[in-house]
Amino acid sequence: MSASLTPSRMSAQGYKNRAPFFVVCEAGTEYKSVLAPAFWAHVAASLRPYDRIEVVSEDGAFYAELLVRSVRTASLDVVELRHVKLDGKVDIDLSRDSKYRYQYRGPHSSHCVIRLSDNEVVAENLPSKDAAVKWIDSQERAEAA
Repeated sequence: MSASLTPSRMSAQGYKNRAPFFVVCEAGTEYKSVLAPAFWAHVAASLRPYDRIEVVSEDGAFYAELLVRSVRTASLDVVELRHVKLDGKVDIDLSRDSKYRYQYRGPHSSHCVIRLSDNEVVAENLPSKDAAVKWIDSQERAEAA
């Protein structure tokens, strides 16, 4: 075995191997479920050993980096490279009485409006926090009329 690395064993990222995958889990997903082989059942065929996966939860509860160890038909084994438990606080207080609240729910749902009475998302994928606040103002004016 050679004591030094040969050029054929090195390549630019994305040449022989792919860039990391990015996953946004639904709000409420527990981190331990991401480590379970069955969690990956619907996407296992898209991955191969040594692929890296960045995972964030939509509600801001965690961030993780995983490495694929093995792939089977409907599951994969991953190993945790990094896991950071976050506080999950992605809400922004509007500092006023309202029936709604703003929440940034990650890149998948983006800027959202949540109805406080039942915690239901009533508007999502708004372009900005300002757009969400305007949506709330407009909705509350319409309800008051």
